[in-house]
This record gives sequence, structure tokens and C-alpha cells, in this order.
Amino acid sequence: MSELLETPADELNPAPQPLPLPGAVLRATREAHGYSLAEVAQVLKFGVRQLEALENDDYSTLKGATFIRGFVRSYARYLRLDEVPLLAALEPQVPLAVAEVRTVDSVNAVMPSGVQDNSKRAYWLAAFVLLLGAVAWFAWQEQGASAPDAQKPETVPVVAAPEPEPALVAASSVSPPQPMLAPTPAVIAPAAAGTAETPVPPAPVAASPSPNERQLLLSFSGVSWVEVRDASNQIIYSGNSTPDSRQALRGRPPFQLVIGNASAVKLRYEDRAIDLQPHTRVDVARLTLDDNTK
Repeated sequence: MSELLETPADELNPAPQPLPLPGAVLRATREAHGYSLAEVAQVLKFGVRQLEALENDDYSTLKGATFIRGFVRSYARYLRLDEVPLLAALEPQVPLAVAEVRTVDSVNAVMPSGVQDNSKRAYWLAAFVLLLGAVAWFAWQEQGASAPDAQKPETVPVVAAPEPEPALVAASSVSPPQPMLAPTPAVIAPAAAGTAETPVPPAPVAASPSPNERQLLLSFSGVSWVEVRDASNQIIYSGNSTPDSRQALRGRPPFQLVIGNASAVKLRYEDRAIDLQPHTRVDVARLTLDDNTK
């Protein structure tokens, strides 16, 4: 108990490791793909100097936090990387500006006296126009009522429609809907003696792994990017790893592998450990793996 009390707080709660800056991850992934800066600049429509500044995490020449975040997002999507951890690592370096909201000073402003006078004039003018309209309407009504030649509308006699004959009514009546009856379940009689019963097909058996397939196991101690192709040159895995993770793959050899940040990756082929050091240049490993690889 005394040893636990004397243990420093830093050993009990180690500080979290900082995320790698996006420039280093983007540069390593680009080199793992074998792309040049000119090729990436032509596709993304950015300048070569801008790409160099981003890969060196030099944000002083890249103006605007919104522009830099969009730059990182486009670059990550082009290299098929997850943009979320890269933007999270970028946040301490290029924080977004918070918009300042100010109150409007003219909410409680008093209207000028000239505006109030104009409103009063418009009110009395509208009232006067309505009064003139009412007087003219009453005068027109009285003139129409006293006119001697006022014509009354003619009364049009209404002819009652003949009642239908009883026979026609009976013929045209609609019968009430009949209630729907539930279907009677079919009764299946047992098979008669001497009649062969239909055999029940056996349950399908799960297919066993092909004898030509081999297993790869990759263990990651840091951030890395991996691409694996099988014997048919099809990509069976491509993605960005996280520290302390594993990835198991199966396929037909020979396998073609490209591994970024190879010093943080351990590779096993079936039950054999594969040394990546002889195949690594600038921390990017490129190798072809089969049963004869040492």
C-alpha cells in the first residue's frame, strides 16, 4: 500500500500521446503509392509549393483555417485516408475562428417626429376616403330603390322530376357486401402404406478454405498505411491503421504488399515472421510474398 501511495501521478495516469501531424502522414502515404508532387498537384489543382508546405506542416504560407482544412480533406480523400484523425491533429495548429455575435443597437431607437406626423396624415386620409365611399354607396342604394322602372327577376317554375318505378328501383338496388370467410386450412393426409415419402434434402455444409489460400497477419504499433494485392492483382486490403491494432487477411499468393511507416509494422506469413527491413526504403516497404519468401 505504501508503494502505491508513493507512485507518481504521471505513472498512474500517463499523458496521452499526441496525434501525428497530417503533413507527415500524407507525405508517407503519397510516397507509399509512388506518386510525385507534380502528379498530385495536377489532380487536386493545387500548387507544388502548397503541397510541400502542407507536407512539412508549414501553415504560415497557407492562408485561412477553412482553406487549410479543405486542403487536408481533399488530399486525404485522394489518398483514400480517413480524414477525421487528420483534422483532429490539425485543430491545435490551425483552430477555427469563432464568429462574434453583436446585439443590434437600434432595437429600442425612437422614431423621428417627422415619421410620426406622416403616419398620422396617412391615417386621417384613409379614414376620409372610407367615409366618402360609404356616403356614395348609401346614395346609390336609395336611388335604385326609388326608380319606377326597376325590374323584378322572373320566377322560373320548378318542374318536379318523375319518381322512378318500383321495378326499376328494385333492379338497380345494390346487394349488401357479403362477409369474407377465413380460408379453411388444408389438411394433409398421412402417406398411405407402401407409398414412398419425399426425402428431406440434407443441410448445406459450409465450404472449407481453399488449400491454395494463405493467411497474413499484420500487427501495428503506430499509424501506418497498407495495400495488399493477391495473385489475381486484386486489392484485398487497403487502409490506414491505428496503433495497437491487428489485421488478418486470406488469399492466394503471391501477395504484393506496400507498407508505409514499416518500422511500426510486424508481418507474419502463415506461421513465419517476415523481416521487412531488407525491403524498406525511406520507411516504406515494398515486397512480393509467397511460400518461398524468407
